[in-house]
Amino acid sequence: MKRNFLWFLSFALLSTALTLTSCDDDPCKDVTCGDHSACFEGDCICDVGYEKDAAGNCVSERVKFLGTWSASDNCSSSGTATYITVTSTGTSEGQVSIANFWGLFTNAVSATISGDTITIARQEPDGDGYFVEGTGTFSNGQINWTFKVTEEAGGVVITTDNCTSVWSK
Repeated sequence: MKRNFLWFLSFALLSTALTLTSCDDDPCKDVTCGDHSACFEGDCICDVGYEKDAAGNCVSERVKFLGTWSASDNCSSSGTATYITVTSTGTSEGQVSIANFWGLFTNAVSATISGDTITIARQEPDGDGYFVEGTGTFSNGQINWTFKVTEEAGGVVITTDNCTSVWSK
């Protein structure tokens, strides 16, 4: 009988301990996350392709790249140039379209966004033998670029223009 009582007491203590530890409050219970985010451990985590703005809302990573920019290029062949370019939304969430890139392309240049980096994959925007590729980094309201433009004919590079550029709003 004493043995049954000890067994019952042990079971009761174990059941009470399990019940008390399983009643922890959900840290996300009173947290309201906006669009493009989900609560994890009481904090709103942005979906892939989104980041928190100054107010803590999840916004598309590309928002900071959109708008009208004053560009100042320094290139190995074409020298220095200053021009205005406009970056608008692309065909998908992580893309942008850049008008007047290099101050000479007639058609828009496509670029992808990942965090603070913008990447131009090799492309021939105007179909005229001039190709562009490069990367830029957004920091303190500016984009700092490194890119190159090549003139090619029949797959042979005729000239290469290596450029750095600073874009400011």
